[in-house]
Amino acid sequence: MGDFNLIIKKFSGELDDEENRAFKTWYNASPENRHLYEQLHQIWQKSRMAPPQSPDLEKEWRKLQQKIENDT
Repeated sequence: MGDFNLIIKKFSGELDDEENRAFKTWYNASPENRHLYEQLHQIWQKSRMAPPQSPDLEKEWRKLQQKIENDT
C-alpha cells in the first residue's frame, strides 16, 4: 500500500494495527515525511470545513432553456 493510501486511511481513522505501524515507520523516517503529512492534514481539515455548494437551479435552468432556444 502506498504512503498516500496510508495517510488517507490515517485521516479517516481506518488504519488497522499493521497499517498504523507502517504509517508510524514512514512518518518517523524523515522530516520531509512529517512535513508532508502536516501539510496534507491541514488541507484535509480545511476541506472538511468547507460547506458543500449546491448549484443555483434557477440559473442552470435558464442556461439550459437558452441553449435549447439557440439550438432550434
